[in-house]
Amino acid sequence: SQLRDTAENRSDRLKEDEIEAQGKTLYLGSKHSDFRITFYEKGYEQAEKFGKELNPDWNRYELRFRHKKAVRLVEELLKDRDVARIALSVLNEKVRFLQKPENSTVTRKRLYPTYPPWEELMQDVGKIKLTMNPEKKTLERTWQWLNVAVSPSLKLMDKIGKLDNRDYIRQLIERGQMNEEQQRIYEDYKKSFLLREEERRIFDRTYTENDTDKESPYSE
Repeated sequence: SQLRDTAENRSDRLKEDEIEAQGKTLYLGSKHSDFRITFYEKGYEQAEKFGKELNPDWNRYELRFRHKKAVRLVEELLKDRDVARIALSVLNEKVRFLQKPENSTVTRKRLYPTYPPWEELMQDVGKIKLTMNPEKKTLERTWQWLNVAVSPSLKLMDKIGKLDNRDYIRQLIERGQMNEEQQRIYEDYKKSFLLREEERRIFDRTYTENDTDKESPYSE
């Protein structure tokens, strides 16, 4: 399983001289993660809430999505509205139930064979990875970050620099080294800038030539 964190809750009720089970809940995945699986005994909940006869075989399974994984899930649902297929594909990507081989020296669980009923359930099911490709940094995003996170500190150092008669901002710029991503942003902007300059020069030259070719209506 890719879900390393697990948790289990059990509810019981003390009834005279015995403890009466009220159902169990199993969680796969951290409660802080973007994806979590919940298994719980629904029959106990319904019997307690509505006074129905207990059905111990009534279980409920939930796939809980948050943040970016929830966005990716919606994108998949918009492409294919087969909810069951998508749910099984997510399960097949995230979980694999194993069966410990008998009389085997294999100790690494990842090498255990898949539990046969689970393998049969997933035999025709694909896998869906609900991951989002990281966005490339852009000049606009860099500016937004500077404006929100950095500019207050720069303002502080600028004011202190005036008191100390030192240009701390210039010192930071001179000491700074651009990484590969920042160098790429600069080169892309430079190419765009030079292209715009060339287009402007062509326009100015064409406009000037056309203007000089025109005969003034006041010339003799």
